[in-house]
Amino acid sequence: MSILSKIFKKEKKIQEVYPQVDYNIDFMNKIKRITPNPAFQFSIDIVDHCNLNCKGCDHFCPIAEKKFLSIEQYEKDLKRLAELCENGKLISMVAIEGGEPLLHPEVNEFMKVTRKYSPNAKIYLMTNAILLPQMNEDFYMACNKYNITIAITKYPLKIDFEKIHTMAKKYQAELYYFNDFDKIEKTSWKIPFDLEGRQQCQENFINCFKANNCVVLRDGKLFTCPTRAYAYRINEYFNKSMTLSDEDYISIYDAGSFQEIIAFLARPIPFCKYCNIVGRKDLGKFEISKKEIEEWI
Repeated sequence: MSILSKIFKKEKKIQEVYPQVDYNIDFMNKIKRITPNPAFQFSIDIVDHCNLNCKGCDHFCPIAEKKFLSIEQYEKDLKRLAELCENGKLISMVAIEGGEPLLHPEVNEFMKVTRKYSPNAKIYLMTNAILLPQMNEDFYMACNKYNITIAITKYPLKIDFEKIHTMAKKYQAELYYFNDFDKIEKTSWKIPFDLEGRQQCQENFINCFKANNCVVLRDGKLFTCPTRAYAYRINEYFNKSMTLSDEDYISIYDAGSFQEIIAFLARPIPFCKYCNIVGRKDLGKFEISKKEIEEWI
């Protein structure tokens, strides 16, 4: 039985038992995950480490080594990806992430290269805002020049947002908040692993909000989610042995077409068996990581 058939059968059974509940949105999200997405989008970590280190970080930055992506490697990968995407025209969104991307001394160059190879894309620079008040005018001018949106996640920290808004307005740089600026601050989440790999890959994939939605470019490879892209950090730091298979990603240098890429990203990978989807939960408050394995299992 195909994944699609399983979804239809399960949804039909649920609606028979609970006819008063509208499952249309959830159902369509599941269909979306297994449908190749022609509006291609991805994120790239230009810095592995962070200056905040949130508890349960899904990029596992608290246990990552200090590392900066080279602009040469990035341009090489983006050039190849653009070749597969009609000179970048099929790339709809790029998120420049970390770690904290503002830690990178060449962040302006990354914005320039990203715009060069993705001319039509919405480009976000994802930040916790800690360093924004310290950024010089060249940074804000680059955001304007290359049409980069400064995307802020607001944490319960003392940050001079008035200065940030003043600089952004002065240089006409676009700001965007992922949460309600006046009311909501970021909380910590637990997104745990099943280290024994006992989960069902297909079920996990169709029920995972990251699947075919939070695509990651890393070292010339595309992953359907950040959990798989950075899971090696859990293995290395805590001496675990989750299997990281070559079947979990697609190489942009081996892929022959854009259609091959988006078809791959829309199907489960072997690593899906390690994600405890039902165990995911909002912890209700923000906390700094203690670098303990319990944050991720």
